Amino acid sequence: MKILIVEDELLVAALAEECLKRDGYKIVGIASSGEDAIELTGKHKPDLIIMDIFLKGDIDGVETAEYINKHHSIPIIYVTGNTDSKTFERANNTRHYGYYEKPFSSKSLRKAVRETFELIRFKEESTRVM
Repeated sequence: MKILIVEDELLVAALAEECLKRDGYKIVGIASSGEDAIELTGKHKPDLIIMDIFLKGDIDGVETAEYINKHHSIPIIYVTGNTDSKTFERANNTRHYGYYEKPFSSKSLRKAVRETFELIRFKEESTRVM
């Protein structure tokens, strides 16, 4: 499974990459801005995007997710160190598969990714049955 990490804190991105690679996931890129995330999404078509809500650049993670949702059908897991209600509400108005607070542990990140892929498989199987 291919994962794109969108995180402007390089240490956090590197730790997430290392953790997920150990579990056998292919990291197709690390984007530090919404603009880079949009470009890498179009280029690599990841199976999952791990998206920080607050990013450097002109667009934040929620706006980036909105754009990606319009042009691609790729699941997104949000991560953020800021949990104010306005931001949470904006994020909830996008299609996403979870919302996790930083700092996150390797265990919680791996669990979130695994559960997201299980949910995606379940939805795909349910769709085929109907």
